[in-house]
Amino acid sequence: MQKKDHAQQLTENILKKSAERTYIISVGGDGTLHEVINGAASFSNALITCVPAGSGNDFARGIQKRR
Repeated sequence: MQKKDHAQQLTENILKKSAERTYIISVGGDGTLHEVINGAASFSNALITCVPAGSGNDFARGIQKRR
């Protein structure tokens, strides 16, 4: 991220341009994913996934299926 809320602003800008399903791939840690989710919250066309590349990645570890 370049600055605070940058991922959120990018997500909003992308989603404003299309009414079709739009895939947003968050590459980073929990903070980046949090911003992306906040940016997509008011858009029903957003599909979000993440590539965990942060130092903690608590969300990615916690969301995995348990066997």
